[in-house]
Amino acid sequence: MKNNRSALKEQIKKNGINVDTQALQKAIELQESNAMYRSLLDRTSDLITKLDGMGNMLFANRTWLNKMEYTLDEVILTPIFNYIHPRCMEHCTTFFGSLQQTENDIPIAYSLISKSGKEVQIEGRVNVTFKNDQLYKIDTHFRDVTQINSLQKAEESSGKLINIFKEAINASSIVSVTDHKGIINYVNENFCHISGYTANELLNQSHALVNSGYHDKQFFKDLWKTISSGKTWKGILRNKAKNGNFYWVDSTIVPFPTQDNNYEYVSIRHDITKEYEAEKNLMNQKNFYENILHNIPLDIAVFDKNHKYAFINKEAIADNTLREWMVGKDDFDYAALKGLPASFAQQRRDAFNQVLNSGKDLVWLDKQIAKTGEAKYKERRMHAFADKQTVVGYAVDITELHSTQLNLAKSREDLIENNKNLELEIEKRVRELKDSNAGLESFAYSISHDLKAPVRQISSFTGLLKRAVIKDDKEGAQEHFTYIESSVAVLNERINAMLAVAKYGRQELSVSEFSLREEFDKAFNLYINNYPQIHYTFANNITSSVTADKSLMGAVVENLVSNAIKYSIPKKDIYVELGEMEKEGETVYYVRDNGVGFDMKYYDKIYALFQRLHQQSEVEGMGIGLAHVKRIIERHNGRIWAESELGKGTTFYFTINLREIRKK
Repeated sequence: MKNNRSALKEQIKKNGINVDTQALQKAIELQESNAMYRSLLDRTSDLITKLDGMGNMLFANRTWLNKMEYTLDEVILTPIFNYIHPRCMEHCTTFFGSLQQTENDIPIAYSLISKSGKEVQIEGRVNVTFKNDQLYKIDTHFRDVTQINSLQKAEESSGKLINIFKEAINASSIVSVTDHKGIINYVNENFCHISGYTANELLNQSHALVNSGYHDKQFFKDLWKTISSGKTWKGILRNKAKNGNFYWVDSTIVPFPTQDNNYEYVSIRHDITKEYEAEKNLMNQKNFYENILHNIPLDIAVFDKNHKYAFINKEAIADNTLREWMVGKDDFDYAALKGLPASFAQQRRDAFNQVLNSGKDLVWLDKQIAKTGEAKYKERRMHAFADKQTVVGYAVDITELHSTQLNLAKSREDLIENNKNLELEIEKRVRELKDSNAGLESFAYSISHDLKAPVRQISSFTGLLKRAVIKDDKEGAQEHFTYIESSVAVLNERINAMLAVAKYGRQELSVSEFSLREEFDKAFNLYINNYPQIHYTFANNITSSVTADKSLMGAVVENLVSNAIKYSIPKKDIYVELGEMEKEGETVYYVRDNGVGFDMKYYDKIYALFQRLHQQSEVEGMGIGLAHVKRIIERHNGRIWAESELGKGTTFYFTINLREIRKK
């Protein structure tokens, strides 16, 4: 205040104003009084304003300004109606218009609206000042009742809700209230209706009156332990009505503290007898069907739409603990538990998604290897129900069936192979029969043609011998006898040759593996030693072994080598080449010489008995060697053919069909 006085004096002195000392003193005191009055108004929690006769703002304390979020400069000389809530505008206009006919200390309540749009509810009193019978100024003194009104509304709303809740609970629930000893002091109509007792019969009794005896002592001991500690208990109770019928209630018991440090217990129950019985029946049915599924010899699993296991039977997982653990899990959880690769679970997940999305069954063969190394096969199938909320997977152990199918397939293959072999055997027998018939024809021809000549000679010379003996012509007889011996020798040789050919057609094969190269070397060395004066070149390029009848193949080798040498002697320079080559999947062997060769137009005659393309004087032999060779090669399911040109040599080719040879 001293500072205010000094400032006022300095201002008067500066302006050169002569002021009466007493008047100056009053002015200073008035200023100080206004400052003190304003300070008090700013500190109060009430909302205080001063208006002129037109309702314009002359003053607003700090509390009003803070609530309304304005500064004093923003509101000075602005109409109070700028700050009244639109909802209260009509009421306030009427009120301020009636101030001419009212007295001071007028009560009023209305709402203001702040700068940010918040509602400020106020109530208080208005004082008016008149000057010359005109409204001069208006002073307002209000308090903020926003929170109070909200609490009152909340209280009113809560009271209504409590009444609604009470009515709803009484209408829908079975309610009772007991003291801390469990003595009933309140029951609603629903309790009386379901129990069959009247309220008077229930009051001052304990709930032992409706105890069915279904629950044991430990059950109620745990219940009382819970509620007596101030905790809410929830559970299912079976009670007994007055008429002896049982009923089930879903119960909630809530403890409420009392003034004597005890509890009062409010029990709210719902009749679930029908639901419980239905659930019990459903559970019995569920257990019944699950028991069936557990005893079916199939792996069965039920999945929900998220690939979580809802049920697994004992055939799929025998371990009860693991089976119970799997419910609510998926194949990724199972794979992680068993240390299986994630790909195992992903394959199952892909199959599940395919079935769920397509709605079509999926079937596949699952091969499993046991710890013992034994392979097991299961046919797995997944089926999605129409609502696509459930997928059932099941598997059948088809290990024995699979083995049977494999055996059947093997038997079928063996049968097909045997049929093929049988067809080949039949073809072979037919071919042998044809050969045999051809042999018989050849024998018949030989007997009728090739054997006639020596027989005729024997007959002719025998007649001559007889005449010579009669004439005692010893020299003539000796000559005739020599011719007879020669014809008999030829006849004997031809008969032995025919028997040998027949023998090669009947002889069973004795198969073994041996070196064909060595057999050719032996045969060549044996024949070439008989012609020391001949110059020769021998090239043996055969490297592979063969599986065949060694004795018969020895005859083939001897005849082919013998022909190559004999038909090369006239050229005085023998060249024999042996070799092998792969052609169209089989090994072809060949014997090539540079001998006299033959005209290919006579090719068909070279394998006939006693057929020769050269004179005996040119090349020795009876014409039976190649017949032997052809018969032996065919016995080995092979082929033989030749290429030749007169004067340029001959090449014989032959094959042995190893796949068709039967070992003896």
